[in-house]
Amino acid sequence: FAVNNLPVRPLVIDRVGQLPDGRFTMRLIGERQDHLEIERSSDLVTWSRWLTILDFDGEQSAAEPMHQDHMFYRAKRR
Repeated sequence: FAVNNLPVRPLVIDRVGQLPDGRFTMRLIGERQDHLEIERSSDLVTWSRWLTILDFDGEQSAAEPMHQDHMFYRAKRR
């Protein structure tokens, strides 16, 4: 993928797992200086903003308590 003939690093949710304290964790990888919005959904239809990251440094981890039900996540550039 390229913008103005310059390659753009894809936005990736990576290293999804569970921390020793039981929290859900994921690592985000993307372009430096991106503004990101992470959304979550329990049904893949209704999405709500979970996390906003301004001036992303290219790699960052995020964590939250595990939910009883399943939860889906997606990352978008703003």
